[in-house]
Amino acid sequence: MNKTIFTLGLILATSAQGALTAATRAPFSNDTLTKYQWALQASDHRVLRDDTDIRSQEVSAIPGRSADVQASPDGFASVMKKNIVVAVLDSGVEVQHADLAAILYHNDKECLNGGIPYKPEADKDANGYKGDCIGWNFMVPAGAPNENNPDDDLGHGTHVAGIIAAQIGNKTGVAGITNRVRILPLKVTGAADANAANSSISASTALTSRVIKALRYAIEKRVDVINISMGWPAATDSAELRQTFAQAQQAGIFIVAAAGNNNNNSFNFPCSYPGVLCVAATGIDNTLTGFSNYGGQVDISAPGEEILSTYPNAKAPMNFSVKGYELLNGTSQAAPFVSAGVAVLKGAYPGISADEIKARLFSAAQDLEKGKFTLFGTLKIQSALNMSARPVVAPDFKGLSRALFNAGEGVVQIALPVKNYWQAADSVSVTVQSLSANFALESGSSQTLSLASGEQKNLALVARIQDQSASSSVKIRVTVQTSFGARSFVHEFELSRSLKNDAAVMRLPIRLLPGTSAAVIKTTMTVNDVAGISDAPDYYFWEAKEGQLHLSILQMNGSSYQQRHIELPAGTKNILNFMKVPLANGMQGYWIGTMGLAADGKTKTMTYLLVSEDLVSQRRVITFSPETVVMDKDAVTSLQFALQNSSGLVPVFTTIGKIPKADVNPDGFQFENNSPMRRVFYLKAVQEKGAWTYQTRNFDNYQFTDGVRAALGLNFQQDLRLITMLPQSVNSLDRIRLLYAYGSQDLKRFVVVETRGEWLDQHKFELRPMDYSSSMMASGVAAPVTDLTDNFAVKNSAVSFGVFLTPIKAQNLFFDLNARVQGEFILQSSTTKDLLISLVQSFRRGAEYFTFAQSKSNLIMQVNNSNGSVRRYESSIHRATWPGISSTELLFPAVVQNGSRLSPAIYVDATQMYSNHIYFWTESDEGKLIAPAKLNLDIPSECRALTPQKFTDYKNKNFAVLMCGGSTSAELRILPLSL
Repeated sequence: MNKTIFTLGLILATSAQGALTAATRAPFSNDTLTKYQWALQASDHRVLRDDTDIRSQEVSAIPGRSADVQASPDGFASVMKKNIVVAVLDSGVEVQHADLAAILYHNDKECLNGGIPYKPEADKDANGYKGDCIGWNFMVPAGAPNENNPDDDLGHGTHVAGIIAAQIGNKTGVAGITNRVRILPLKVTGAADANAANSSISASTALTSRVIKALRYAIEKRVDVINISMGWPAATDSAELRQTFAQAQQAGIFIVAAAGNNNNNSFNFPCSYPGVLCVAATGIDNTLTGFSNYGGQVDISAPGEEILSTYPNAKAPMNFSVKGYELLNGTSQAAPFVSAGVAVLKGAYPGISADEIKARLFSAAQDLEKGKFTLFGTLKIQSALNMSARPVVAPDFKGLSRALFNAGEGVVQIALPVKNYWQAADSVSVTVQSLSANFALESGSSQTLSLASGEQKNLALVARIQDQSASSSVKIRVTVQTSFGARSFVHEFELSRSLKNDAAVMRLPIRLLPGTSAAVIKTTMTVNDVAGISDAPDYYFWEAKEGQLHLSILQMNGSSYQQRHIELPAGTKNILNFMKVPLANGMQGYWIGTMGLAADGKTKTMTYLLVSEDLVSQRRVITFSPETVVMDKDAVTSLQFALQNSSGLVPVFTTIGKIPKADVNPDGFQFENNSPMRRVFYLKAVQEKGAWTYQTRNFDNYQFTDGVRAALGLNFQQDLRLITMLPQSVNSLDRIRLLYAYGSQDLKRFVVVETRGEWLDQHKFELRPMDYSSSMMASGVAAPVTDLTDNFAVKNSAVSFGVFLTPIKAQNLFFDLNARVQGEFILQSSTTKDLLISLVQSFRRGAEYFTFAQSKSNLIMQVNNSNGSVRRYESSIHRATWPGISSTELLFPAVVQNGSRLSPAIYVDATQMYSNHIYFWTESDEGKLIAPAKLNLDIPSECRALTPQKFTDYKNKNFAVLMCGGSTSAELRILPLSL
């Protein structure tokens, strides 16, 4: 399973992808580097844009149609009537930078000789922030010595600030858009976020907490504009966050945010918040850059390719040769151009409304040349200043990421807002056209409106889905005709099936024990059944009561689920893992890992609980004191189980560690490498004085190595290397299989080593050599194959082994558990820039071999047939990347009943990313990759989506699963996965 990874922080500025050629004509100003700033006023600038690692193309500014912002050499000083304060919520700013020091906001009451005081003792302006002379550092704890110093340790915020307001005409460096701006640096992220080894929901929550504090500070300071070149996933979005944004807007603050750099049309936050101006990135040729996000929910675009701006002097630039300046790409660079444009309008027209600002920017925007789209085109500041009053009417797509329908009728109802941002207009003609054959508009598609200035009306659209098995993605075009002409707007959104009153949904009641709140059900997790031994899934949750954890399991009993309590060892503070395992004599049980405190309340303990499925006939508490390895994430991911007559269930896993004492070679004269390396370990339960403990053992020690090398006829120069554990099959739960590579450095051969529980202590094995050799495969990743042959899904029936040959090409080898090669296939990304990220899952159906892979922008499905034919399809997936943190939709293998056959599928959980729904990628009737509307499921607010499961009592069908709890009752809702 691919877990959701969360990234928090800034919209990551991509490194400059090519080279920028300076203009040869007269420079924009006397600043020494403005000849490189094509975005101010493009002339004969050229960009060498990388196509591949070795091939580039030269792209030039288009005379009269370039994406420059129409900057003014005087920084619009002649038209701006007052200074404007722009708060930059970012990584801070280098406050002593020669091109920025003069344009920073100063709170004079709190300054010391015009600078930031060190460890100030008094809060001179009584605002709760001691010594806040130039902004604040929200990254550090309250009371830290540097809390009043928003110094930039990342470079991102300094770059953004320079785009807005780097000093013009000081014969130094670069020029900003205007110097009648004062930058208020509010540090909400930095190197600590960008360098985080592991990002998480909690880390992202920390970011949004800092953003809330910074917004409130900006409101208190009565700033005019806020620039936010960052974002966060839905998992950490909150009502408090949205409310604080709304409060800032109500205070008259105009907010600008970056759209993101992931080349998709997902709804990112805060860009999709109401009223926030969302900005995409254009290149020098006035097309959206290859990395920029896009869509009707993105308001406008601005330059974001090869942007030269200020950079901390303490950091070495990677893409430019002058210290203190750097070339970067990104929507992070595009947003501050728009923030500067807003500042110019606010300074030129004091009292201007947010609606008029948008009207001027929108109506002045230059249409994009081709390709990806936004609501309006590229920023033109001078044109916006000169724009005369007129109706500016446009649809608002920010609330239309999905449209719900009922499966019984297939009818979609949409309330589409249309707003007039400026001069009142009568007889506004609005026409809506479906650009998708599966989405037929039945009413509301043509209307005539009268709209006062600032007025918004909703179009009541009714449409019908022609085929619910067709794609859930639809596109519409909205054309608005006013007295100033016509303009069309395109938007793409998803059709999502409402499960309310859906006749296909089956409800399995959950019988809760007295005293259990139904609300806790939404924290339920699925018991991990790696080998697929259960007839129906089990679930578990825990509650903390009076300092002790109370663990409950939900087991299926007939047509309902029953809550049962599992007693935990005293002092348990956390549940580490919960797995379904095979026991002796065909029984099943649970293996539960816990972390707790000993009786002294200080010493940490790790304890495992082994209980039978009935929770009665077998129960064993086993303590574990790590000797050379711990049960870390690496170990748990590979975890399998074997059975021994003496010890019972034996956990087996691979991780990096040393050989435990019991398995070290006793011959001190024979060299043995006992440095930390990847090995096969197992935990042997030993009973002493009535108590059970786990003893760490190593299977592939010197006895094993000597035996395998002898059996393979290897000499001392030839390598023997563990590659991975192979998945454990439900048909052979007593077997542990390991894949090894052996031979020379240049060419490796491969062998499957098979052992059993009773063989572990003797390091006994059987070898199954593979008729295959490769120079690359020793660095690959193994994944289980689900076999769909005979219209029955069998998990872990074979193995696919993927190896990345280049950043855009991978090899996938299919072989069965007896080491027989079934097929070897090459998978390649369709473009040289769309880098492969991971192989997601593999399936087999007769002669067809399915490989699902993730690239930077797409989900890829490739189908290889044993007759040599190949089908390959790809479609965009939603991903969001910010410095140090990356957020993507959770992916999990699934199976869909498609008519008379089973089809492979990928379950996608979007609830953590941007919207409360799940959906499935699978094959259409024609064998193409599709995300059908029928399986795009809206999650009710009282429910939580769990991974798809098979229920044996329901004809072995696969189901989407929702865990739902109200105030007094709970139930499992399941929906058959069928087209």
